[in-house]
Amino acid sequence: MAGNTLDFVRNRRKAFLTPGEVAALLRISKWTLQSWRNEGQGPCFLKLGWHTVRYPLSSLMDYLESTASRPSPACHDSRPLPQLQAGAAGE
Repeated sequence: MAGNTLDFVRNRRKAFLTPGEVAALLRISKWTLQSWRNEGQGPCFLKLGWHTVRYPLSSLMDYLESTASRPSPACHDSRPLPQLQAGAAGE
């Protein structure tokens, strides 16, 4: 997918994200995200069938807003966001 991560999010306002996409956006490993799910932490997710997990984008945004407590040096990080490519992010 061309463009930056912000464009990706804007284009998928009502979409469901894969664990790989969420991990890339949060800059964490898929295994950390899986651990959070197992511990009842992290953003809300949907389990479809036995193995398919999806994150509603609206739930991810709510989670990020609820965990942001105060400005920190990380809020002023000037590093570019990672690029996501269609089909490249797995579960």
